[in-house]
Amino acid sequence: MLDYIVYDVWLFVELVVVYFLFVETRGASLEETAAILDGQFVQEQLIEGVARATEHESKVPFPVNEKAEGGSNVEARTVKE
Repeated sequence: MLDYIVYDVWLFVELVVVYFLFVETRGASLEETAAILDGQFVQEQLIEGVARATEHESKVPFPVNEKAEGGSNVEARTVKE
């Protein structure tokens, strides 16, 4: 009987630790979660990386009259700025 009480107390302690010390990340994107957990520096690195990747080329969907291979009416073409 004492084992069950000790186990229940331990579960309560774990519940309190999780409730007060864990960070809420529900509804946040992966990038926002990284900024919350790793700090502002990581968020700035992510923003710079995305800006560099999209600076030279971007894929923009253009509608076409006939269906593509996958059954889609949209074809992705590369646009250079």
